[in-house]
Amino acid sequence: MATATKELPEALGYAPDSVYAECTTDEQEISDRIEREANLRHATMLAVRDERRHHTVRGCTDDGLRHLLKTYRRELEDVEDGDLPDSKTGHRARVLKAKIADIEGEQEWRAALAETWQAAGNGTHSITGYLARGGLAAVIDHGAPPPSYDLASRLDWRNWKEGRPHVLAWKEAA
Repeated sequence: MATATKELPEALGYAPDSVYAECTTDEQEISDRIEREANLRHATMLAVRDERRHHTVRGCTDDGLRHLLKTYRRELEDVEDGDLPDSKTGHRARVLKAKIADIEGEQEWRAALAETWQAAGNGTHSITGYLARGGLAAVIDHGAPPPSYDLASRLDWRNWKEGRPHVLAWKEAA
C-alpha cells in the first residue's frame, strides 16, 4: 500500500504569483543587490541607535545572546557562591541579574517573532523586498528570505494598528 506524501513546495525564493516573479532575471538581480545594500545600511543604523540607547543586547546575534547569558549566569553563580567579590550592597549581583533579565527578555521577544513571523537575525530589513516576494506565505511555502526581527516587529505593529492578529503586546503611547 502506497503512503501519501505531502508534496514539498518549490523553493523559488519568492511566490510564483508575486510582483518579484514578474521581474526579469536582471531586474531580480538588481533588486537583490539594492536590498543587500539597504539591509547593510539598516543594520548599521540599528546598531548605532541601540548603542546610543545603551541597549546593546538588541544588536547582538542570537549566538552572542546565548554566550552572554551563559557568561553572566556563571559570574552570578560565582558571586553568590562567594568566589567573586561583591560589595556589601550586592551591586554586582543586582547588575548581573538585570543583564540576565534583559537578555532573557530579548530572547523571548525574538522567539515570539521567529515563531509567528519566521523572523531571523539574518533576515531582510526591506519591507519592499519582503512584500514583493510574497510576504510570509513566500517565506513558508517558497523559501523566500525571512524578515529580520526588526522588520517582523514593524509588521506586527502594523497588524495591531489595523486591528489584525498580532503577537506582541502593543499599547498606545501615553
